[in-house]
Amino acid sequence: MTLKYSKKHDFKFNSSKIYHKLLKKSHIQAPNLHSNNVSLNTGFFTILFTLLWNGIIIYYLRTLENETCKCFRDWRHNFMKNIAYLNITLSLLPLIINIKYNKYFLLLLGIIIIVLNAIYVYSFYTYIGILNTTKCSCALVNEPHLNDLLYYYRNSIVAFYILGIITILIGINVSFSMKIHNKKFTMHL
Repeated sequence: MTLKYSKKHDFKFNSSKIYHKLLKKSHIQAPNLHSNNVSLNTGFFTILFTLLWNGIIIYYLRTLENETCKCFRDWRHNFMKNIAYLNITLSLLPLIINIKYNKYFLLLLGIIIIVLNAIYVYSFYTYIGILNTTKCSCALVNEPHLNDLLYYYRNSIVAFYILGIITILIGINVSFSMKIHNKKFTMHL
Protein backbone atom coordinates (compact mmCIF):
# COMPACT_ATOMS: atom_id res chain seq x y z
CA MET A 1 0.00 0.00 0.00
CA THR A 2 1.58 3.24 -1.14
CA LEU A 3 0.37 6.70 -0.27
CA LYS A 4 0.64 9.80 -2.38
CA TYR A 5 0.79 13.33 -1.05
CA SER A 6 -1.52 15.61 -3.00
CA LYS A 7 -1.48 19.38 -3.35
CA LYS A 8 -4.48 19.69 -1.04
CA HIS A 9 -2.48 18.15 1.85
CA ASP A 10 -4.47 14.93 2.01
CA PHE A 11 -3.34 11.37 1.48
CA LYS A 12 -4.78 9.24 -1.31
CA PHE A 13 -4.40 5.55 -1.92
CA ASN A 14 -2.47 4.56 -5.01
CA SER A 15 -4.75 1.64 -5.79
CA SER A 16 -8.50 1.45 -5.47
CA LYS A 17 -8.27 -2.33 -4.89
CA ILE A 18 -6.49 -1.71 -1.59
CA TYR A 19 -9.11 0.87 -0.67
CA HIS A 20 -11.95 -1.63 -1.23
CA LYS A 21 -10.09 -4.37 0.72
CA LEU A 22 -9.79 -1.99 3.67
CA LEU A 23 -13.48 -1.16 3.44
CA LYS A 24 -14.42 -4.86 3.44
CA LYS A 25 -12.32 -5.51 6.56
CA SER A 26 -13.81 -2.55 8.42
CA HIS A 27 -17.43 -3.38 7.40
CA ILE A 28 -17.91 0.06 5.87
CA GLN A 29 -19.75 0.16 2.57
CA ALA A 30 -18.37 2.31 -0.19
CA PRO A 31 -20.85 4.98 -1.31
CA ASN A 32 -22.56 4.23 -4.59
CA LEU A 33 -22.11 7.39 -6.61
CA HIS A 34 -24.45 6.19 -9.35
CA SER A 35 -27.48 5.85 -7.04
CA ASN A 36 -29.97 8.70 -6.80
CA ASN A 37 -32.27 7.11 -4.22
CA VAL A 38 -31.82 9.82 -1.57
CA SER A 39 -32.31 12.69 -3.99
CA LEU A 40 -35.29 10.99 -5.63
CA ASN A 41 -36.95 10.37 -2.27
CA THR A 42 -36.27 13.94 -1.14
CA GLY A 43 -37.63 15.31 -4.40
CA PHE A 44 -40.74 13.15 -4.14
CA PHE A 45 -41.53 14.29 -0.60
CA THR A 46 -40.80 17.92 -1.51
CA ILE A 47 -43.23 17.77 -4.41
CA LEU A 48 -45.81 15.95 -2.28
CA PHE A 49 -45.53 18.53 0.51
CA THR A 50 -45.74 21.41 -1.97
CA LEU A 51 -48.85 19.96 -3.60
CA LEU A 52 -50.52 19.20 -0.29
CA TRP A 53 -49.71 22.48 1.43
CA ASN A 54 -50.55 24.76 -1.48
CA GLY A 55 -53.71 22.72 -2.11
CA ILE A 56 -54.77 23.35 1.49
CA ILE A 57 -54.15 27.09 1.10
CA ILE A 58 -56.14 27.21 -2.16
CA TYR A 59 -58.99 25.29 -0.54
CA TYR A 60 -59.01 27.64 2.46
CA LEU A 61 -58.98 30.76 0.29
CA ARG A 62 -61.75 29.40 -1.92
CA THR A 63 -63.97 28.83 1.12
CA LEU A 64 -63.55 32.54 1.89
CA GLU A 65 -64.76 33.41 -1.63
CA ASN A 66 -68.27 32.21 -0.89
CA GLU A 67 -70.93 34.82 -1.71
CA THR A 68 -72.27 34.75 1.83
CA CYS A 69 -68.81 35.41 3.30
CA LYS A 70 -68.26 39.09 4.02
CA CYS A 71 -64.80 38.77 5.53
CA PHE A 72 -61.86 41.05 4.91
CA ARG A 73 -60.45 40.62 1.41
CA ASP A 74 -57.75 42.59 -0.39
CA TRP A 75 -54.82 42.03 -2.76
CA ARG A 76 -53.25 39.48 -0.39
CA HIS A 77 -56.09 37.02 -0.93
CA ASN A 78 -55.62 36.86 -4.71
CA PHE A 79 -51.82 37.10 -4.46
CA MET A 80 -51.64 34.13 -2.09
CA LYS A 81 -53.93 32.08 -4.33
CA ASN A 82 -51.90 32.89 -7.45
CA ILE A 83 -48.58 32.09 -5.75
CA ALA A 84 -50.02 28.79 -4.50
CA TYR A 85 -50.97 27.91 -8.09
CA LEU A 86 -47.49 29.00 -9.24
CA ASN A 87 -45.82 26.82 -6.57
CA ILE A 88 -47.88 23.81 -7.66
CA THR A 89 -47.06 24.43 -11.33
CA LEU A 90 -43.34 24.89 -10.68
CA SER A 91 -43.17 21.73 -8.58
CA LEU A 92 -44.87 19.65 -11.29
CA LEU A 93 -43.08 21.21 -14.26
CA PRO A 94 -39.85 19.17 -13.95
CA LEU A 95 -41.91 15.97 -13.91
CA ILE A 96 -43.73 16.88 -17.11
CA ILE A 97 -41.06 18.64 -19.15
CA ASN A 98 -37.33 17.89 -19.23
CA ILE A 99 -35.84 21.23 -20.26
CA LYS A 100 -32.29 22.34 -19.61
CA TYR A 101 -31.89 26.07 -19.10
CA ASN A 102 -28.98 28.42 -18.95
CA LYS A 103 -27.55 28.68 -15.42
CA TYR A 104 -28.06 32.46 -15.43
CA PHE A 105 -31.72 32.01 -16.33
CA LEU A 106 -32.12 29.55 -13.45
CA LEU A 107 -30.38 31.99 -11.10
CA LEU A 108 -32.69 34.81 -12.19
CA LEU A 109 -35.74 32.55 -11.88
CA GLY A 110 -34.60 31.47 -8.41
CA ILE A 111 -34.21 35.08 -7.27
CA ILE A 112 -37.68 35.96 -8.62
CA ILE A 113 -39.22 32.96 -6.83
CA ILE A 114 -37.47 33.86 -3.57
CA VAL A 115 -38.74 37.45 -3.74
CA LEU A 116 -42.28 36.33 -4.63
CA ASN A 117 -42.29 33.79 -1.80
CA ALA A 118 -41.02 36.42 0.67
CA ILE A 119 -43.98 38.62 -0.31
CA TYR A 120 -46.15 35.50 -0.06
CA VAL A 121 -45.01 34.87 3.51
CA TYR A 122 -45.69 38.50 4.42
CA SER A 123 -49.16 38.42 2.86
CA PHE A 124 -49.93 35.03 4.42
CA TYR A 125 -48.85 36.18 7.88
CA THR A 126 -50.79 39.44 7.79
CA TYR A 127 -53.90 38.12 6.01
CA ILE A 128 -54.43 35.16 8.36
CA GLY A 129 -53.80 37.50 11.31
CA ILE A 130 -56.41 39.99 10.06
CA LEU A 131 -58.97 37.20 9.55
CA ASN A 132 -58.47 36.11 13.16
CA THR A 133 -58.45 39.59 14.71
CA THR A 134 -61.63 40.58 12.83
CA LYS A 135 -63.25 37.28 13.90
CA CYS A 136 -64.15 36.24 10.37
CA SER A 137 -67.01 33.76 10.75
CA CYS A 138 -66.24 32.03 7.45
CA ALA A 139 -62.76 31.19 8.69
CA LEU A 140 -63.44 30.64 12.40
CA VAL A 141 -66.79 28.85 12.22
CA ASN A 142 -66.77 27.05 8.87
CA GLU A 143 -63.12 25.91 8.96
CA PRO A 144 -61.97 26.13 12.61
CA HIS A 145 -59.30 23.40 12.50
CA LEU A 146 -57.86 24.57 9.22
CA ASN A 147 -57.85 28.15 10.47
CA ASP A 148 -55.99 27.09 13.63
CA LEU A 149 -53.45 25.14 11.55
CA LEU A 150 -52.81 28.13 9.29
CA TYR A 151 -52.65 30.52 12.26
CA TYR A 152 -49.91 28.49 13.95
CA TYR A 153 -48.16 27.79 10.66
CA ARG A 154 -47.91 31.53 9.96
CA ASN A 155 -45.81 31.96 13.10
CA SER A 156 -43.58 28.99 12.38
CA ILE A 157 -42.93 30.00 8.76
CA VAL A 158 -41.80 33.46 9.84
CA ALA A 159 -39.52 31.87 12.43
CA PHE A 160 -38.02 29.60 9.75
CA TYR A 161 -37.45 32.55 7.41
CA ILE A 162 -35.71 34.52 10.17
CA LEU A 163 -33.62 31.45 11.07
CA GLY A 164 -32.70 31.01 7.38
CA ILE A 165 -31.63 34.65 7.05
CA ILE A 166 -29.51 34.37 10.22
CA THR A 167 -27.92 31.16 8.90
CA ILE A 168 -27.10 32.80 5.57
CA LEU A 169 -25.59 35.84 7.29
CA ILE A 170 -23.48 33.64 9.57
CA GLY A 171 -22.33 31.62 6.53
CA ILE A 172 -21.36 34.81 4.69
CA ASN A 173 -19.51 36.07 7.77
CA VAL A 174 -17.62 32.80 8.24
CA SER A 175 -16.76 32.65 4.54
CA PHE A 176 -15.54 36.24 4.58
CA SER A 177 -13.50 35.62 7.74
CA MET A 178 -11.88 32.55 6.20
CA LYS A 179 -10.91 34.49 3.08
CA ILE A 180 -9.35 37.25 5.15
CA HIS A 181 -7.55 34.69 7.31
CA ASN A 182 -6.24 32.82 4.27
CA LYS A 183 -5.00 36.07 2.69
CA LYS A 184 -3.16 37.02 5.86
CA PHE A 185 -1.73 33.51 6.13
CA THR A 186 -0.48 33.45 2.56
CA MET A 187 0.95 36.95 2.82
CA HIS A 188 3.12 35.99 5.81
CA LEU A 189 4.62 33.00 4.02
